[in-house]
Order: sequence, then structure tokens, then C-alpha cells
Amino acid sequence: MLPNSLHHLYKSMTRWLPLLLLAMSPAAYSQIVEQEVIEIIEFAPTKKNYFALKTNLLFDAITVLNVEIEVPIKRSWSIAGEWIFPWWLHDKDKPNKKPSRLEVLCGTLEGRYWFGNREQRPLLTGWFVGLFSGAGLYDVQWKAKGYQGEFFLSAGASVGYAHKISKRHKSLSMEYSISIGHFRSHYRKYEAYFFDDYKWHPIRQNNGRFSWTGPVKAKVSLVWMPRFKSKKGGRL
Repeated sequence: MLPNSLHHLYKSMTRWLPLLLLAMSPAAYSQIVEQEVIEIIEFAPTKKNYFALKTNLLFDAITVLNVEIEVPIKRSWSIAGEWIFPWWLHDKDKPNKKPSRLEVLCGTLEGRYWFGNREQRPLLTGWFVGLFSGAGLYDVQWKAKGYQGEFFLSAGASVGYAHKISKRHKSLSMEYSISIGHFRSHYRKYEAYFFDDYKWHPIRQNNGRFSWTGPVKAKVSLVWMPRFKSKKGGRL
């Protein structure tokens, strides 16, 4: 019986003690309430951004499908990997319908540094600079004339700016950037001919090499940063 009585006494004290303190000392009551609010804030579950998914709208507009994932490292650094993968072929197998194709597989890896006071800015927003490198292969054909080859972006630098679309859509951003680097490609020029098997066949014409130093890429990217609940609580 004694433990049950003590339990009821404890519940009664916790129920009426705040009201008693309010009557005796409003300052003491407000201090208790404030302490409870602080504890709730400190242990409330938080949401974190672990990565961002992007797509370059300029490439998408010309059916060059692409996707990019960027992972923040601390608050001032990040690493991004881009994959470009259009694979279109229009081949009617008719003499008067010359084939065309756009087949590209390209991967790029880039490290970035973000400027400014990162404690006052959302992740992956503001001005940044980066260094990138990548490799790929392609087969581009138009009106039966085409080029096949491999290319390597030996070195390059990028500069850009990113911002949130609105306060309401906190997970969406826009990013604008331009990249300058060295582009080198070994290619095979060919022309497609229609044979008796009623198919178009590429016939190699000659080989070549192409090099370019200057602007190699421009981006207007839509960015989505999914937010995940953190296992540990934190301040809101």
C-alpha cells in the first residue's frame, strides 16, 4: 500500500506544484516552462541533406539526358559526379530515309569549393569554383554522315552560382555554371550506305584527332536536395 500512496502523492505534487509556484512566484514558474521548452527544442528530431540530385536543363532541351549527384563534405566542400547518356537511333531501313543517331556515354567527376560564410547559407548555395575531369565515347550521325570516337577531358575548371528557388520549396534550387578545359578526341569519320540487304551500313572514310581548349560546357541545372530525418536530436 505504501508504494501506491507515494506514487499518488508524487502525481499530485507534479500536477499542482506549477500552479502553486505561479501563485507564489510567476518568475519561478516561467523559468520552469522555459527550461521545458529548451529541452524539447534540443531533443527535437532534425532533418539533414546528405546529397543533391541534378539535371542540366540545357542538355535535356536537346534530348541529351543527364543526371548528376553532389555530396557535401563539411559545409565548404563537395564532390559531384555527372553521367550523360543519350542513346537515340532513327533508322528506317529505307533508301530515302537516311538514318541519324545521337549516342553518348560520358562520366565527369568534379570537386568544388563554396565561398562565403557557410553557417549562414544553406548547403550547396552561393558561389563556387571546381576542378573536373572526365571521359566518354560517342557516335553522332546526321543525314548518313557521322563520327565515332572517344574523348577525354584532361583537365578543366568551373565557376558557378546556386540559389534556392523559394522559401516555400526548400528542397529545390537552381544552379548556373560554365566550365573551361581541354577537350581531346580521336575519331573515325564514316558515311552510311544502303545495301542490298535493305539496311544502312556505316563505311569508314578516315580517322582524325581533334583538340580544343576553351569553354567546354554550360549548365542551367535544376537541383533537388531530399531531406532525411536525423537519428540524433538537435536544435531546430
